[in-house]
Amino acid sequence: MTVLWLAVAGSLLSQVEHPTGIEVQVGAQAWYAVPKGWLNITLGSQPLTATHADIGSDIFLDPDAAPVLEGRMRLSGSQGLGLRVAEIDAAGSGTADESFTYHGDAFDAGRRVRSELDFLLLEGDYQLTVNPGDDLEVTAHAGAQVWSFSGRVKTVDAGPLLTTQRAFDSGFWMAGFDLSWKVGGGMELRALGVGGFERASQYFWKAEADAVLGMNGSVSFTAGLRIHVIRFFQSTNQSNLKFFGPTMGVQVSF
Repeated sequence: MTVLWLAVAGSLLSQVEHPTGIEVQVGAQAWYAVPKGWLNITLGSQPLTATHADIGSDIFLDPDAAPVLEGRMRLSGSQGLGLRVAEIDAAGSGTADESFTYHGDAFDAGRRVRSELDFLLLEGDYQLTVNPGDDLEVTAHAGAQVWSFSGRVKTVDAGPLLTTQRAFDSGFWMAGFDLSWKVGGGMELRALGVGGFERASQYFWKAEADAVLGMNGSVSFTAGLRIHVIRFFQSTNQSNLKFFGPTMGVQVSF
């Protein structure tokens, strides 16, 4: 529905005048995000109340069609601002291969377990295009990413019920660059790489590649691939999460 709304809005917004020198892009994508990695979530930040819970053998998360919304505003020929939000809401059920402890509760091997993970990612950055107007533009990014984590694990078999949930949030600074190549015929190829590093156990990085096909003066369709890796170490809580998969969407320029 968001994609359809943007396509319709593009036809209307193309008629709207905006201040000279300001360019705006708004996009919506569906990201088929496949989760991988592990979690180590403690109870009350107390040690020895968690073990590594591996996605795919201890906890189970199916791929999620995650919505991604993005806005970019170029304020002059070279300077701009960007804002992006993505929400991953993955869930799944399976039988635990080995015993594990999550948020203070011990889940025995062989138990049927349902897992739910919500990850909200919000990014904002300053953007500087070093060669505006060229067929191959290079743009530097500097900003911050704020994220919110919520993870729930519960048993769904005939044994005693266990259910537990943990939620917290944090953020990273971020920096990187993107390339945009106007191939011709309404086709544009884009690549983006950004990340943030605080220490060996706390960092994130992501990479994206998209093909953009312009349908008229304001509406374009996009298709590509995205990977997002986040490693956090918050008090005694740890993770090494990876989300990877294709994207499809629409972009409106005005």
